[in-house]
Amino acid sequence: MEKSLKGEINRATDYKCNSKAEFEAGGSLLKTFKLAEKEAKALKDKSLKPSLETTKQIREYFKPLEEKLEACIKQVKEQMDSWYTEQERIAAVAKYRILEDSRITRPETLERKLAETEVQVNGHTRNKREVAVTDLTKIPLIYFDLNEARLKHDLMEGIDVPGAKLVNRTIIVS
Repeated sequence: MEKSLKGEINRATDYKCNSKAEFEAGGSLLKTFKLAEKEAKALKDKSLKPSLETTKQIREYFKPLEEKLEACIKQVKEQMDSWYTEQERIAAVAKYRILEDSRITRPETLERKLAETEVQVNGHTRNKREVAVTDLTKIPLIYFDLNEARLKHDLMEGIDVPGAKLVNRTIIVS
């Protein structure tokens, strides 16, 4: 297929548009490439169809097992997290009581008793850094993503959105 388009590909590589005639020639080239692109996609899809069907069958075969495993993992993690959170709460109460105990006067005793309240588990946990938003109004705009699709939809529905408007832009099509 590429060999049959060699002349057009070479013309496109060197293509410059400086006149109406060259613009019209560009339109003709675009039509040729769009048709070739459509034919190439159809050929590619036809070639890939058997492997895509096989892939789909394999995914369907493993899907029930993966869903069961995912549910099991979720259940176990939730229970472990619940237990661990309760242990942290108990430890926090114990630390508070130790810090409030006026009988503990030696720093090393205080340090030892506080260390004893730490939740001790072997493995299965890790520290993860997360963002906790404390005041949304103070976060710079650079950290917010613009949802252009929703913005366009709302503008097309006639909703007034300060700072945005619909504009028409001419694009080249084949």
